[in-house]
Amino acid sequence: MSTAADELAVATGEPRTMVRLIQISKAFGDVAVLDRVDLTVPAGTVTCVVGPSGSGKSTLLRCVNRLERPDSGAVLIDGQPVGLIRRGNRVIEAPPRLLARHRTAVGMVFQALNLFPHLTVLENIVEAPVAVQRASRADARARARELLQRVGLAHKERSYPRELSGGEQQRVAIARALALRPKVMLFDEPTSALDPELVGEVLSVVRDLAAGGMTMLIVTHELRFAAEVADEIVFIDRGRIVEQGPPATMLGSPREERTARFFATIQQR
Repeated sequence: MSTAADELAVATGEPRTMVRLIQISKAFGDVAVLDRVDLTVPAGTVTCVVGPSGSGKSTLLRCVNRLERPDSGAVLIDGQPVGLIRRGNRVIEAPPRLLARHRTAVGMVFQALNLFPHLTVLENIVEAPVAVQRASRADARARARELLQRVGLAHKERSYPRELSGGEQQRVAIARALALRPKVMLFDEPTSALDPELVGEVLSVVRDLAAGGMTMLIVTHELRFAAEVADEIVFIDRGRIVEQGPPATMLGSPREERTARFFATIQQR
């Protein structure tokens, strides 16, 4: 659905908004994890979210595709709300089948990769397009093989997850998320569980996606990676966005003292 804002963006050469978080709040019990977060991610850009443990980074990602239901606020993907529909003058929760359709616009790669251990690499990628999008198994297999070629694992299609390295498993998870042809990719610490020598192969895939214009929202602690791949770095602390800006500004001369202290601590490690 085109909007006046979309048309103006095209006319002026500015990217349209792909992800928009509006006043997102989330609490677990008495603990406020996200506090009225507003965030805009233009189409075709990469936003890296950084911050201390417990700052709300992963919860923010999970709210984008409504794996966590925000207590208030809304998430729009390409102008369309996720998990919400309008009934007359009311906005209500989307039924499960419609929510599942909304989620196909958002691919997510988790810290826990959740690959099916009893399925081959190829079948892990085939499963979602067949089950969710009713793709034919033949078409889904063809798409899966294209994606395995893209992530450098065409030779592993008959392997099982237990036979792969951590980096290879991560790349399969990326291919599986791409199989639904999402508009946005979410990554939750894509390298945190990997040995240092395996980090590069995963980051290479993410760089290639960025070069191809995929809109991405990435939670990471790898500041060098964020500096290289991000169009925008967002620093979050105690459930609020403290500061955001281009990597050179954020890492070189942040405005907020809290941001500067965090980056100094990370860079000393």
